[in-house]
Amino acid sequence: PCPAEPAEELPVLALAYEEFDTPLPAFFQGESARAFAGFAAQPSGQRAVLYGGIFLDDEGFAEADTWVWDGETWSPACGTSLPGATAPCAPGPRSLHGLASGPGGPLLYGGAAAAGPGFDPEPGLADMWRWNGANWVEVCSNCSPGPRWGAAMAGNGASVLLFGGMIADDVAANDTWLFDGESWILLDPGSDDGPSARLGAQLAWDGAHYVLFSGLGLDAEGEPSVSAGTDTWIWDWDDGAWVRMCAGDACGPRTRAAAAFAHLASADPWRRGALLLGGTDFTIGSDEFEPLGDAWLWDGSVWIKLASPWVDWMASERQSQIELPVFGVSAARPGSCEVALTATVPVGADFGIAGLTDRTWNIGFDADRDGVPDPCPPLPSPTPVATSTPAPTATVGAVPTPTPVPSHPERRSVGSVGGRRLPVRAVR
Repeated sequence: PCPAEPAEELPVLALAYEEFDTPLPAFFQGESARAFAGFAAQPSGQRAVLYGGIFLDDEGFAEADTWVWDGETWSPACGTSLPGATAPCAPGPRSLHGLASGPGGPLLYGGAAAAGPGFDPEPGLADMWRWNGANWVEVCSNCSPGPRWGAAMAGNGASVLLFGGMIADDVAANDTWLFDGESWILLDPGSDDGPSARLGAQLAWDGAHYVLFSGLGLDAEGEPSVSAGTDTWIWDWDDGAWVRMCAGDACGPRTRAAAAFAHLASADPWRRGALLLGGTDFTIGSDEFEPLGDAWLWDGSVWIKLASPWVDWMASERQSQIELPVFGVSAARPGSCEVALTATVPVGADFGIAGLTDRTWNIGFDADRDGVPDPCPPLPSPTPVATSTPAPTATVGAVPTPTPVPSHPERRSVGSVGGRRLPVRAVR
């Protein structure tokens, strides 16, 4: 008999984390940092734009500023006190909004217009704006998905998918909408066969599908304090429905909300998918939360656990002394084969407000283990997904070069860390 063929060896994936000590400047002077902002790539796939959020202090004022990350430096665009960027940003103050790479540029949708003492995320907004590289241009003022905040939203440059969120006081949704460049299309009004109603879920493009993970459900009083589960779903274009890929412990990542989740591109077909970073478990007890510092790759069919440079908070004996990225937002930068992550980092005792700052990382695959994200060749224009309404071809003018914030960033490589593959099977 012939000897058995050797089993195919899957590559051990490793990530490189480049950390930049370039704190995102505050909209007003203070010792706090922001959360619940939006972050998405511009059409070039190199730059990424950030909008709004709130500062984690007792006031809870929503922000209305725009910043551009070019891979090394933050530059103000509008809504700041810095020279050249003092003009108001048209969308106005908001947080918990959606911001995704869509047809013609980054698209901002909805959110909560909290603009006063205390954080009260009611009512939701229903407008949508497109960033053209220099200004925000309103696309619609009362868009079809309706008012909502905390929805999951992601794009691939050719389309944008939106799921769930809070649509009224004590009411969460599980509907699914697609923006094809011209209009919003209701793909699924919500059913028992799909993901449950939730907010704060993670949604990303994995290179072939939109993938949805976890989030927060509502308790009996309508408060978002229960886990929506650790289920993972992909949107099946052929069937026009959500397909559950795993649930419970079989998935791998634990339950979470407000995590960073974005497409990680690569020239290597083995090294691509959607990268899940950190997040927060709000379900461990009343008025408590646990920040997470883990990293997972969804490769289109299974979750792969990767090492990260951040120490597990609950396992640490010096919880007040470690630094973890919390309330982070990430943006796919396919033109660089990287994901940009910016997050609040508590520094000091008990995650005190007075000890917060912002940090930014470029994260990518590291096949040669040199501690630097692997480069990639220029990517072709995204191919529109099959929908009932073809996505139009949009032309966006050249993106002007913003004036950098005066700073001297310290750039350092955190190094290369590997991971392991977890067996997961698909279930419907």
